[in-house]
Amino acid sequence: AGKIEMPSVNLRYPILDTMTNANALDVSVCIQYGGPLNSVGNTIIIGHNYKNGLFFGSNKNMKNGDQIYITNYTTGVKKTYSIYSMYQTEESDTSFYNRDTGGKSEITLVTCQNNNKYRLVIKAKEI
Repeated sequence: AGKIEMPSVNLRYPILDTMTNANALDVSVCIQYGGPLNSVGNTIIIGHNYKNGLFFGSNKNMKNGDQIYITNYTTGVKKTYSIYSMYQTEESDTSFYNRDTGGKSEITLVTCQNNNKYRLVIKAKEI
């Protein structure tokens, strides 16, 4: 579907179009929920949290204000997002999926924490 770049943690990966099965997460990060990349609304991108830092293993080192770049391969559009919220939540919490984005594009990065007991959620808005 596109690519994600997060310079503050030296990350750059392709984003798979959908998480067709659990094995897709072993290849790269994936769109889990929402519309196409860079579309109006909230797009959830999920990735494994590997101890060696692969995929979203370094997300815990990010902070509010860090920038994330998302390129949609279909449209060729690249947008810049700024992190405005980071928190840990229960594994079953999906309250962050649907939210009013005020007609803007937003992304939410999600990865596991504490042996899959919790989720690290990072919200970022288009700037």
